[in-house]
Amino acid sequence: MTDDDGDQDDDDEGTSAASTTGTTTGTSTTGTTGTSGTTGSSTSGSSTSGTGTTELGTTTTDTTGETGTNDTADDPKSKFHIYLALGQSNMQGAAHLPDEPISHPRVRVLQGQNCSQHDHPYGEWREHFQPVIRCPEGDRPKPDGSSGPIGLSPVDTFAVTMAEAAGPDVTIGLVGAAYGGTDIQAHLPNCADFGACRPPYGDVNGAPVVDGTTPIYPWILDLARKAQEVGTIKGIILHHGENNAGDSNWLMYVDQYITALRNDLDLDPAEVPLVAGELPYTGCCANQHNPLVHRVVEIENGHWVSAGPTDDGTTLGDRGDALHWSTFSVIEMGKRYAAKMLEAQGF
Repeated sequence: MTDDDGDQDDDDEGTSAASTTGTTTGTSTTGTTGTSGTTGSSTSGSSTSGTGTTELGTTTTDTTGETGTNDTADDPKSKFHIYLALGQSNMQGAAHLPDEPISHPRVRVLQGQNCSQHDHPYGEWREHFQPVIRCPEGDRPKPDGSSGPIGLSPVDTFAVTMAEAAGPDVTIGLVGAAYGGTDIQAHLPNCADFGACRPPYGDVNGAPVVDGTTPIYPWILDLARKAQEVGTIKGIILHHGENNAGDSNWLMYVDQYITALRNDLDLDPAEVPLVAGELPYTGCCANQHNPLVHRVVEIENGHWVSAGPTDDGTTLGDRGDALHWSTFSVIEMGKRYAAKMLEAQGF
């Protein structure tokens, strides 16, 4: 299936490594395993939205909020907090859209792909609407037999919660480079070593072209550097594992990926936490892969969040395909990512 932007449907992800191919070469920066971190938890944050107005494309704000922030510098970049959202289709946005749109006036999105459905080009800051990452993919079946549009990601409620926690003087910027159906090796700067540089369902329109395709690492690096021109990267969230479920090398590759990004973006690991999330317990791969997610604490300033039931026992399930989050579940997971990020930042 091909969408309006020339991309094949990347909603389907297997439980084993995909047979991606490509001859692209990138930089060969790799990392080494870190030793510090904290254990994960299933804490969650608030998703209440603020009010007010924000000048689009800038960090100028005139909004109301509930809590303060530690930022005191006069530099505008210190008031524009950037978060990178990485991984596969669950981070890209595979849950059905809710009846009420999720947005926040102090959340901005760096458009990561040219899409025919709107006029925001690659590399432009825009308002917060779904999908945050890539282009709309159309309707998918629901468990009740109906269908509806997908595009909701945990980054949506993550951003709303972070904006509320940061206070009225801070804008949250989202930079996403998640791509469904990709092995973790496809995200590495040396993806060519694994024949994994070519995105499995089509190139990302607008992203940097290397050797005839658009590898993921140059894509996120390009977007993140654009974001650093106006803001400060404060953290990274990751949802990945369906394609490498149970792969004993997955943690090593995640460490290489995050270490390369921190090095190439001149980020201090102590100041830029990584938060990874468990896979859905009702899905294909949780039993195989979640033990590896727990080991993200072995990466410097690495943390993880639970996909377990809520306090009242409600299961966080999939949308009926044993792979992708349901709407309720992805909303809750975004809050948990935010709660853990805030904890890692000392709040």
